[in-house]
Amino acid sequence: MREHALVAVDSAVKTAGAVTWWRLAGEVNRDALRDSWVVNGLDAQQMPLPVPSEVSVLRYAMSTLAERRLLCRPLGGRGEGYALVREQAAPGGGLVYGTLLTAQALADGTVGFSGGGILSTDEYDALVARVRVEIRRRQENLSVNEVSTMLSSLVARVNAVRLRDTGGIYFVPHEDLHIWQRMIEALSDVSDHKVYELPALQTEKAVEAILAAVEAEAGAAVEQMLGEVGDSGTIGKRALGTKVGRVESLVQKVQKYEALLGASMQGMKDKLENLRGTLTMLALTAPKEGE
Repeated sequence: MREHALVAVDSAVKTAGAVTWWRLAGEVNRDALRDSWVVNGLDAQQMPLPVPSEVSVLRYAMSTLAERRLLCRPLGGRGEGYALVREQAAPGGGLVYGTLLTAQALADGTVGFSGGGILSTDEYDALVARVRVEIRRRQENLSVNEVSTMLSSLVARVNAVRLRDTGGIYFVPHEDLHIWQRMIEALSDVSDHKVYELPALQTEKAVEAILAAVEAEAGAAVEQMLGEVGDSGTIGKRALGTKVGRVESLVQKVQKYEALLGASMQGMKDKLENLRGTLTMLALTAPKEGE
């Protein structure tokens, strides 16, 4: 595993950028975060809010009711749904199971409920009400995993690079740092999530660490795209165009870091240019989607 250390200094000292990482805790209300985003001068249309599928919302809601002897199980067949099943010890030994409630995501976006005939009407209604509350809560709030996904997307937008192969710690270049700070302020204002930031001094070791991170990211992207082109047979024009755009973004990112650090990454730029040429040539003869 590749790991590097950057020198942290006082914010008054001129730096190359900052090292950032986060520690997450709890859910975040979607509407509150969107409002905070705008208050901090950011475009709400550019906010990458994950939208969970109806099935995943239902799975979450049903699973929150599960206990030691109350199990959440997926329904068989083609229906997208889940059942709450009660497990009991049988008088003669072994276990018996009874379905208390089933819930299915319907085509119109609603949820259909049915009982297994074990519960009374009041018990059934109370259980359905609890599931509906959890569905609404899941729809209105971002989970911790969704916040993590969102932060990973946001940090990529400010041209950050990972300082560890496994992620979790990133370097944000100085000229993009003010945008990142607005983003994390928007999150901090409406949640208990903590996003930390340490200014990074531009020392020889720091430059080496950042260059290695940029090279690793760009190199991995090149290998992935080359593999996709080689394994897929025929790729459509649209897909190839998307890859060309990705290469161009990487070239711009490499050039940005070259200017920031005063170091050359000509070898990586050559690889990217060669890949762009290959993709462009393929696009000239590739079929359009649907042909």
